Amino acid sequence: MKIVFLGDINVERHYDISLYSTEVFNKADVVLANLEGPILKPEIIDSVKSKNISGVYNSIDVILILKNLKISAVWLANNHMFDFADNYFFTEEYLKREGINYFGAGADIYKAGSPLSIEKDDISV
Repeated sequence: MKIVFLGDINVERHYDISLYSTEVFNKADVVLANLEGPILKPEIIDSVKSKNISGVYNSIDVILILKNLKISAVWLANNHMFDFADNYFFTEEYLKREGINYFGAGADIYKAGSPLSIEKDDISV
């Protein structure tokens, strides 16, 4: 099984990934990345910008990047996931709706501590 681990993914606005080669991702069975900060609704981003509030977040455009890089799952356990704590559940909901698995955080300790299991060709990780 070929697994690619990426570091922080943070997309605050639309970003054109087509400028970069994604060949290595196409050859992987699994691609994992850190989603650095919650996903915010556009109106929340407008409010954050107008009030000059600091924190790390992602726009909904991050989903395009995750899908283009063929990311199988993101981990949410990082120091910025709760910069905008009220938006954590939107992040979870949006990832689920877009078919992207996540792990490392959750509504309770059970969910936050639940491991991600990956199976391919009789191999389980």
